[in-house]
Amino acid sequence: MYRCRVGGWRLGCPGVVLELIFTCCHPALPLEGQVALTLRAPGGLETADIARAFVVSEETMKRRLSRAKAKIKATGIPFAVPDAHLIPDRLDAVLAVIYLIYNEGYSGRVDLAAEAIRLGRVLAALMPDEPEAHGLLALMMIHHARRRARFSGEDLALLERVTA
Repeated sequence: MYRCRVGGWRLGCPGVVLELIFTCCHPALPLEGQVALTLRAPGGLETADIARAFVVSEETMKRRLSRAKAKIKATGIPFAVPDAHLIPDRLDAVLAVIYLIYNEGYSGRVDLAAEAIRLGRVLAALMPDEPEAHGLLALMMIHHARRRARFSGEDLALLERVTA
């Protein structure tokens, strides 16, 4: 059972945003649709940003989002926080959402990168036996630790000193 140390999976948990992400990542949708729709609806990213993250045209992403919304409407997919036993079915999409939020924030919007790391920490705490959650958190943290040096030019200066 996935439980938050502060409270239950649903209430009193610092992962309310995470609950919303799990809610949006319904396995009846294709993985790309789950991730794109989650980034668009609760994530608030623009379609162009999502298209860039998926390396597709904006028009392609608009169609993908439209198909996902149409399927939700046609099949009556419920908008509800999944029960604990359904969480593993949605984990791959949730991890992809968190990673793409981090990617969007890495080179520009530091607030998004910080939020993705926060979500990764909450997810790792909720799922202590899930190596994928811990691996994603470690990946984001190691990249974030080098972020300032990468974008300030310190890496280049260090390389020039080492090779001189």
